[in-house]
Amino acid sequence: MIRKRISLGDIKKENIFQVPEGYFDDLPSIIQAKAVKSKSSTMTVTWSARRTWGSVAACSAIAILGYFTLMPKQGSIGEESLNGVKNQEIVSYLSQQGVPNHDIIEHLDKVDLEGDQAPEMLNNLGISNKDILENVDVSNVDEEI
Repeated sequence: MIRKRISLGDIKKENIFQVPEGYFDDLPSIIQAKAVKSKSSTMTVTWSARRTWGSVAACSAIAILGYFTLMPKQGSIGEESLNGVKNQEIVSYLSQQGVPNHDIIEHLDKVDLEGDQAPEMLNNLGISNKDILENVDVSNVDEEI
């Protein structure tokens, strides 16, 4: 097998392609016929139980996520809404709800009680003097009880 070098200059410059007669005259009508054919075919959607249940599940998930995401959250009750309620009423309510007395007493230590409310509130707790004396460290008391 002998290999011959081909040069671009050696190739003849002639048009080897031929267009059939009347091709460009018929081309628009051929294209329109194909376009009309493609429009006539319609897509049909069939009912499927699997697709239906999938849609129901997706809608349910979106509804649940939307509910928990957009649900207004209840904040804490501000002090201004409790200003009209007496401390004694709050203590008696907490006692009725089963809040342990020691939790109420701890909070009473932090609250600035007005005037003679402290003894009255402590009496409402139902704690005996004996219990108080057993739980109070008397070494730090300046006054004699």
